Amino acid sequence: MHCQDSDIRIEQEHLHKIIVELVDNAYKFSNEGSRVEVLGKKDAEFYDITITDYGRGMRPEDIASIGGYMQFDRRIYEQQGGGFGLIIAKRLVELHNGKFSIDSVPNVKTSVRFSLPLKAA
Repeated sequence: MHCQDSDIRIEQEHLHKIIVELVDNAYKFSNEGSRVEVLGKKDAEFYDITITDYGRGMRPEDIASIGGYMQFDRRIYEQQGGGFGLIIAKRLVELHNGKFSIDSVPNVKTSVRFSLPLKAA
C-alpha cells in the first residue's frame, strides 16, 4: 500500500530523522553484506513502518533499558556514536502520538516497528 509522507501526522524532517536513525542502526549492527528490510503498511488510523536487520540482535534486558548514552556490550563490540539513535527515534515517535516497539532474537534479527497516526480525511 502506498502512503505519502503528507498523509502522516508528522513533520517531514522528523519522519526523515526517525527513518535515518533506525536504518543507520540496522546497518551498524548487521553483519557486512546482510540485508536490511524496510516495510510500510497503512491501516485506517496509522502508518506502520518496520525496519528489520539480520545482525546480532538484542536481549530483552537491552530493549528494556534503551536510553541515551546506552551502548550494549561496548566491551565486546566497537560502536561509533553516542548511542542516541534508538532513543531519538523513539522520542520523536512518542512526541507525535505514535507507537514504538522492538522485537529481537539475539544473533538472529531485530525488528523495530513504529506507527504514526494519519491525518484525518
